[in-house]
Amino acid sequence: MMSKGCGNIPFIAQTTDFKDKGVRLNLFLSGSDDYFSGISVNGGFGIYRGKFEGVLLSGLFNIIDGNPSSSLTGLSCSALGNYAESNHNLAVQVGLFNKIDEYTGGKVIQLGLVNRAGDQYSPILNFRGFFNKKSLEEKLEW
Repeated sequence: MMSKGCGNIPFIAQTTDFKDKGVRLNLFLSGSDDYFSGISVNGGFGIYRGKFEGVLLSGLFNIIDGNPSSSLTGLSCSALGNYAESNHNLAVQVGLFNKIDEYTGGKVIQLGLVNRAGDQYSPILNFRGFFNKKSLEEKLEW
């Protein structure tokens, strides 16, 4: 669990354990133990243990995990990879490795070498939730 007083240094590393919103620019790390809404740009890592809504850009890796309500709504982009416990509404992940552990409906776009949204795996580009599977099956029936 992150703490309010765990060495927050503006523009280097910021973490909170309460609901927060706004813009964060950090050289190394940004994170929260609760809901965050806004834009977070980090040179190293983004670690959010609650709901994240907005844009998360990091140089290395993004993680949205830690409790049952952890979810991504928005964009998560990093050089190496992105991990989210679940998604909500629209989730977009761009990185070498992208994973949404539990697909909960909504729409997902993943661009990277390895992409997984729930039980659906697709290299390079993965779309989930954009097409009605039942209507496609009906169209394919002869």
